[in-house]
Amino acid sequence: MTIPKLNKGVGYIRRSSHKQLDNHSIEIQKREIEIKAKAEGYETIHWCIDDAVSAYRKTATDRPGMRELFMYIINNEADAVFFYEESRIDRTFNSFVTQIYNPIKSLKPNCKFFCTTVSGEWDAHNTITEMKLLFAGQESIIKSKRTKDTQDGLLAKKIRPGSRTPFGYKKVTVDEQTGYKTLIPDENAPIVLLIFYLSSWGYSNEKIANLLNECNVPSPTGNGWHENTIDAILHRYIYAGHLT
Repeated sequence: MTIPKLNKGVGYIRRSSHKQLDNHSIEIQKREIEIKAKAEGYETIHWCIDDAVSAYRKTATDRPGMRELFMYIINNEADAVFFYEESRIDRTFNSFVTQIYNPIKSLKPNCKFFCTTVSGEWDAHNTITEMKLLFAGQESIIKSKRTKDTQDGLLAKKIRPGSRTPFGYKKVTVDEQTGYKTLIPDENAPIVLLIFYLSSWGYSNEKIANLLNECNVPSPTGNGWHENTIDAILHRYIYAGHLT
């Protein structure tokens, strides 16, 4: 009995924060995409991941994982794109459609797009799809306003808004009376130094990520290193000594 040959597809995954552990986590998105791909007769031969990357503040082509997706589809034999749901690909209303979907369809008309929450092929120009993209963008606008209002309220009370401790640092209290805290290097600090060292010698973000994964170096998320994770570390002001 001859086993039917599967078509080849690319999976795209995004989460906006390392804190996302629900349906937007990397593991759940990947599992659902694999189920969808198998149901449609495809095998996922490549994964493009934007980890801790906003789809509201960054348009589609501003995200490393999305740029990787575009170039891989154009330059390789894969002829399908799979993603979890609309808010994972865009929260700017239309940047994914205008910067990724339409150009791919123009260059590779036979390329198909699939969403795990949609039966059959996903159509960016379907009215329901357009409404979903609109709602995804509107949701981010509301969240952004709430966050800003909360921060303004804290600042009015002269309370510094909290934030996640950067990878390679830990918070220590230096004044028990005021509760003032500062950051000092922790056991992961040498990893950050290694990343900057390799980058200074011209190694690409992808090469650095692959090297760290090959050596089983712990990552900020615990899910391995990705190109955009390296990029985020190299562009954080705090690693240049700016703690404010």
